[in-house]
Amino acid sequence: MATLESACQAMVAYPPYRERFSLVGVAQGETVEDYLGCYQALKAMGFRFIAIGGLLRKVQGTARYTRVSRESSLWEVIGALRVTYPEDWLFALGTTPAHMMGYSCLQLSLR
Repeated sequence: MATLESACQAMVAYPPYRERFSLVGVAQGETVEDYLGCYQALKAMGFRFIAIGGLLRKVQGTARYTRVSRESSLWEVIGALRVTYPEDWLFALGTTPAHMMGYSCLQLSLR
């Protein structure tokens, strides 16, 4: 998977910059199992911060606008990761801010 190859290259290049910023891995997949496997592989590489990517799809006929491909998929992926890694920092890239969906950031982090 290209995501994991890129993450490995980033981890090799990262040490000289460790004091300047925190490197964030991005878990990607098509299924919940794909996301869990990618997340586990990123943790094994040493990533402390892992965002969840690939949940958005471009809206037909627009230049930049995207939307969550299926909201149920978003919650399935986040839910499975939260259950498996209850103490980890999770961030879903590019999704609607939590407060606009009726959740506080704290609630999302505890789900």
